[in-house]
Amino acid sequence: MAKISLQTKIHLNKEPEIFELIVFGEVVPKGNSIYFRYLEQTPEGEIKNIVKFDGKNVSVIRTGAVKMRQNFIKGLETTCLFESPMGTIHLQMKTNSISYLYNENKKEYVLKFIYFLSAQFEQIGMYEITLTAAL
Repeated sequence: MAKISLQTKIHLNKEPEIFELIVFGEVVPKGNSIYFRYLEQTPEGEIKNIVKFDGKNVSVIRTGAVKMRQNFIKGLETTCLFESPMGTIHLQMKTNSISYLYNENKKEYVLKFIYFLSAQFEQIGMYEITLTAAL
């Protein structure tokens, strides 16, 4: 069992908004990839999250109350559908950077990625995601 902290910093036109989720989940190394798995409780219901880092790119898969599969590839724009009880939204992500660090002494993983998000082809802002998992 790992303590997983997911910090989202959203840069719009003003001061950044910061959201943090702290949950317990799993860190699963598999081949050249590492998977972070955790459940998120929302007013709409439970969401199962899997974040995969393959040494270069990041994938975020969400199922349950919402459904989405995002792929982050540095320097490229990718798209996905965000499905919720309120409807479906077309998202575009342009990934600026991806970094990963494992601290052997602290038994701590840190995955950070920064991207520009657009919804329905209108730019929303820049997102900085930092996932920290401590064993």
